Amino acid sequence: MSNYTQLGLIKQTDGENEGTWGDKLNESLIDLLDDAIGGYVEVSVASGNVTLAFADGTADNNGRHATIKFTGSPGTTRTVTFPDAQVNYFIVNGSDGSVICTSGSGAATVTIPTGMKDIIYVDGSDEILSMLATPHISGNVTIGVDDTGYDVKFFGATSGSYLLWDESADSLLLTDSTPLKIGDSQDLTLYHDGSNSYITNAVGALKVATETSGIAVTIGHTTSETTIADNATITGNLSVGGNFDVTGTLDFSDSAITNIGDIALDTITNDGTDITLDSSNDIVIDAAGGNIEFKDAGTLQFTIDMDGTANAQVIKLGVNSDDLIFQQYDGNEVIRVADDRRLYFYDKGGEYIYGDGTDLHIVSGADINIPADIGLTFGDDGEKIEGDGTDLTISGNNINLTATADVVIPANVGITFGSGEKIEGDSTNLTITSGADIALTATSDINVPSDVGITFGDDGEKIEGDGTDLTITSSGILNIAAGGTTNQIKITDGAIVPIADDDIDLGTSSLQFKDAYFDGTVEADAITIGGSAITAGGATKGFAIAVAIAL
Repeated sequence: MSNYTQLGLIKQTDGENEGTWGDKLNESLIDLLDDAIGGYVEVSVASGNVTLAFADGTADNNGRHATIKFTGSPGTTRTVTFPDAQVNYFIVNGSDGSVICTSGSGAATVTIPTGMKDIIYVDGSDEILSMLATPHISGNVTIGVDDTGYDVKFFGATSGSYLLWDESADSLLLTDSTPLKIGDSQDLTLYHDGSNSYITNAVGALKVATETSGIAVTIGHTTSETTIADNATITGNLSVGGNFDVTGTLDFSDSAITNIGDIALDTITNDGTDITLDSSNDIVIDAAGGNIEFKDAGTLQFTIDMDGTANAQVIKLGVNSDDLIFQQYDGNEVIRVADDRRLYFYDKGGEYIYGDGTDLHIVSGADINIPADIGLTFGDDGEKIEGDGTDLTISGNNINLTATADVVIPANVGITFGSGEKIEGDSTNLTITSGADIALTATSDINVPSDVGITFGDDGEKIEGDGTDLTITSSGILNIAAGGTTNQIKITDGAIVPIADDDIDLGTSSLQFKDAYFDGTVEADAITIGGSAITAGGATKGFAIAVAIAL
């Protein structure tokens, strides 16, 4: 009686099937081998789960074919039960759902997704294994030929997660949140989560282009935005062609920053050393808020207010009692704008200028020095006070001196007029000196106080009044000139005498003296009375007596 192998192939015994042995060989062995080696069959899973047929010695059973293609559109996962025999299959899932391949009790199964292919092995002991699940390839693998390739897809344990070599795109594709992990411990990962792309590193430094000198690294497009979310250390030069926006701390470790365009900053904080701004051209500070503030350890010290007052730039101190001081390089003070609203020079000492809202005050502990040949002008430059190192010149139209007390000129210092006229006092006497005339012009009286005289020469000639009488005193002769500069009359001690003989008339024919009184002799060349001449020796006795009585 014939026996069958585990593949269901017939094994005829001696003398069996005499006359039909060849038919049995063809039908129950050769045809079955043909199906097992090169057979192809399509099995529809559209209507439900399927159990493949596998009868001993029977050809064309769908479970005997080497290649099986599942077809149909079930719209769900189907289970296909294979014969529990030791058989290899080439499976093509052409249906629209996954196919679960099982055998016997289903101790191990293989699921083939839609559109996928697999090589499975049924071990005859309730398990089906995928021959491609853990393949070992010891040689080179080439898929396709140059310019004609094939898609290669690798699925993961998570639904929808896979790696695909896309032949048409010439690209290796990974689905969202399917990371590419590198390293023995998978420390470096690259992936995209559907919104953002990530490069993560768990151990050590993430180094980019560090092993070869001169390799340029470009991050981002010219219009893209690059964010460094943690500390950044730059050991070489940093060149920024666009905007550089830092939301945290930027530490250059005392490196130089050069060729910078615009910087938008909230705060610059030093690391314990100075902050230096050095430019080969201008340094421009542009504050749209209008104020530039200078602080010391957070305390406002100094403000430049550029828009607080119309048409004005304001420099304002931040501490109420502070002064604004300008110093030379050696630290010596030049000027000080003090808290008392005074402008001091040299130091906060005796020289300062201040205003009280009406007047300007210039205060000095000693002299106020104006250089020689430099004047102090008033008005339209027509009034000027100037010195040449020796003389002081006051020029102008009228010079008005207004004082509530005296204008004091030191002793032995005079006021000169022109070159020969001078007024000077020696603390006792006042001297008026003129190279020619002294002209007094007044619209009213020139008043000289009582008992104060005007002296001439060596104090021997004097005119003085006591409030009632006027006294003219001369230590020698008192000369009187009229009609010119020639003296006409002189008064000497005890006499009024003409300067020249026979030169002075006493009265005129129309301006006569009233009475004449003489205590002594009257000597005359001629005498007329009432128009009649009286000659010597010709007068009557009575007339002579009358004349004598009158005299």
